[in-house]
Amino acid sequence: MAFKDRLREAREAKGLTQQELANIVGVSKSAIANYETGVSAAKEQVLIKLFSALDVTPNYLWQDEMEDVKSSFVCSYHERVIIQKYRNLDDHGKRMVDIVIKEETERMEQEQQDDVLQIPLFDLPASAGFGLPLEGDYRTIIEAPDTPLNRKADFCIRVAGDSMEPDYSDGDIVLVKKSEVYIGDVGIFVLDGESYIKELGKDVLISRNPKYNDIPLPDFDRIMVAGKVIGKL
Repeated sequence: MAFKDRLREAREAKGLTQQELANIVGVSKSAIANYETGVSAAKEQVLIKLFSALDVTPNYLWQDEMEDVKSSFVCSYHERVIIQKYRNLDDHGKRMVDIVIKEETERMEQEQQDDVLQIPLFDLPASAGFGLPLEGDYRTIIEAPDTPLNRKADFCIRVAGDSMEPDYSDGDIVLVKKSEVYIGDVGIFVLDGESYIKELGKDVLISRNPKYNDIPLPDFDRIMVAGKVIGKL
């Protein structure tokens, strides 16, 4: 039962009409009606008068809302002690505590922001099917967690197609290190201007999905290795 329903319940238990309650607390009948339907909320001064007129406590009117809060917010014993101490402080003491909490919260948020890396992401994907162009001018910078693996990456690129499944799927973002690629490694290859993510074989690029044929390297005039795939984001 929500606040509005308990307010109406308390009024009816006292045998008061909306008009009679409105007269007691000094508001209009429509204001009481709005409180009971949830259209508007009573101001603090009015709430105090409502508690007195209906002989109820704030806990009674808001008990259901408080149960929702309790179910999602659990305090340890140590935290409850701190909260109680905070409540016992005067206004100056509470302001000091608020300042410390604000500064420490901002510090923690900044540290969390510092725990990320910025890695270039090629906007045009590497094909895991048919070739697509890989252009160095089309890049954006993305943020990734600061992990040992991510720190090794020089750039990342999005996979298009499913020829490297189950290891690399359409839409995956793979991490690439500018290094030599050996037979058995997965790399990013640019063949006559078209980019591919494939496993390197002997004079062939291998598709790990058996539905796709391998790509013979002698069929191309210009072959470039953009880097070795070292993982996924």
